[in-house]
Amino acid sequence: MAPRSWWKRPILKLILPKPENALHHIEETLRKIQHGIIRTPCVKSEFFSKLMDMEIYLKKENLQYTGSFKARGALSAIKNLSKLEKINGIVAVSSGNHALALAYHAMHLGIPFTAVMPSSASNVKIRRSQECGANVLVNGKFFEEAQSYAIKLANKSGLKYIDSDDNTSVVFGQGTVALEILKDVADIDAILVPGTGGLIAGTTLAIKAKNPNIKIIGVKVDMNVDSDNKEPFNIPAEFLASVGDTGTIAAELVKSQVDDFIYVNADMVAVAMLHLFEHDNIIVECSAAVGLAALRSEKLKYLQGKKVVTVLTGGNIEMKDFSLVLNRARFLQNRLANCMR
Repeated sequence: MAPRSWWKRPILKLILPKPENALHHIEETLRKIQHGIIRTPCVKSEFFSKLMDMEIYLKKENLQYTGSFKARGALSAIKNLSKLEKINGIVAVSSGNHALALAYHAMHLGIPFTAVMPSSASNVKIRRSQECGANVLVNGKFFEEAQSYAIKLANKSGLKYIDSDDNTSVVFGQGTVALEILKDVADIDAILVPGTGGLIAGTTLAIKAKNPNIKIIGVKVDMNVDSDNKEPFNIPAEFLASVGDTGTIAAELVKSQVDDFIYVNADMVAVAMLHLFEHDNIIVECSAAVGLAALRSEKLKYLQGKKVVTVLTGGNIEMKDFSLVLNRARFLQNRLANCMR
């Protein structure tokens, strides 16, 4: 398995306001960016609702511009740049979605953008970022190495560094997801949010200010669980590592405001992705399916009969990787028995 340095982000100090103070900023951010993003649907899944004995709604951020919720935070950060920063340009480190989102908005607003990506970043995300006009620099094998290079480049070249999570404008942008959910679904009992970065921070700030009775449940893949590499259709560790992409901005917020936190294994995620594809006609990346995977866990049985929203964070996955995940899920369900003879 890939070393923990791949997915455990370095700590950057950032102080967030309390939920009651942050809500105004998130609402103002939505007004600023609403014409540059898609107001994605939040719809009930009949299949998952029946399967899990809950009323389950899917917030489809996979339909967002650039294919992920990152488009929100990226545009928010760009909207808050000074005139000089816009002229000089921006730089960011990303394994894919953050870079793609910044590239898209920077292109439309005429702002120079340099993306630093680790060598393990998705080829399709690198290519799409370049197609949007980004200057893509591949540096380092792991995220930490790429981030270190990006920060040095920012200091040396006078570029504005925009972190994917540890940036208040980004957090407020991601929090706009929660405002849309509240408008679309009444009487929510819980919202499941992947990761420990800007999305769960922004969602928590918005939800707890609006309705503190709604439970916020964070979900991640347990990267410390080793899989049997001898099993057929096993998902490579380096691919699974991308599911663990995380920030540290929400560390204190998770401790004080998030109601529950669940770890799921990769096989649970693979099965959730297969079900989404077969029953809801949705293709998502691994991180987007962790909430649905968690709902099948014994740890969340207390949500049965409740109204639950899970955020499908993105759909940017290469077809070869998606096929690998689906084959793994079919194998686990004994649906590939003929292929093994």
